[in-house]
Amino acid sequence: MDKMKRIIIKYWWAFPVLLALLMITLGLFFFTVPTVFEMIVGILLVLTLIALPVSWIILLVNKKWFKCLLSLGMSVLIICVLWIPLIIGAMNAPDGFGRAHPIPEGLAYNLPLSIESDQSVTIDSLDTETYFQVWKENQGGMYMYDLYYTALPAGDIYIRCYEVTKNILYAVETGGQVYGNADYSDIRAKINSGRLDDAQILLDGMPEYGRDAQWYYLKGTIQQKRGWLEEAAKNFATASNLDPSNNTYKMAYNKVNNARTGGYRTERHSEKKGCSGCDMCTGLICADCCCECMGGDLIGCC
Repeated sequence: MDKMKRIIIKYWWAFPVLLALLMITLGLFFFTVPTVFEMIVGILLVLTLIALPVSWIILLVNKKWFKCLLSLGMSVLIICVLWIPLIIGAMNAPDGFGRAHPIPEGLAYNLPLSIESDQSVTIDSLDTETYFQVWKENQGGMYMYDLYYTALPAGDIYIRCYEVTKNILYAVETGGQVYGNADYSDIRAKINSGRLDDAQILLDGMPEYGRDAQWYYLKGTIQQKRGWLEEAAKNFATASNLDPSNNTYKMAYNKVNNARTGGYRTERHSEKKGCSGCDMCTGLICADCCCECMGGDLIGCC
């Protein structure tokens, strides 16, 4: 014990120097393929951080004030200078799994989007090239994702990530319960571009308990464009009933209803030019009656 104490007092500077060397070495390992040496350096760094306070206590007990303050100052300076770059390197360096499994040459791939960028991504839930977006977080090896899905039955979404060369299951996550919801703006865009079948798929995928006034309005719009005026009128009427304050729904219903019934009927005027056959018969009968009252007979058969 005394021998160990004498070594610490004599070589007090070794601990701050070892701290600096281990931190620099570990930072360099972050950019190489993971090996057992990286783990060994990490363990030695932890042990050094534990040994430093122990050495300070021994120096204080033995009244080595100057050596203790110098060791403390050197350690704080080393940590302040190297700790932040070490953390930044750990967050931005490729993760261990990625470093051990490099991307094969010639393989087509997409890089994750930067979370700080203002990059605008056009989403089409029926396009396999855009329905799944991956966003890179600040720490290496951690990502966020956006999933835009088409009409699906109620249930759960599971996302499974595999390593491309060896098909290693990398991560499994559930995206939560699926209610079959669709983005109305996406549906409107498909209707406006004439992709009625795609819009119909998205609408029909929504469960009945999630169908609001806008759902029935869009459903009626699709049916109107297809010439199914009876069905369109019913859906526009439902939309208007669910949201009575929306004039768009009312106007849509009135327009389709008028087209379905042939438009407004014009009123018949009481004034008529000429006479019909019934009018002529009625006039002759009246004239015959008048003649018979005066002793004559206009129509002999009557």
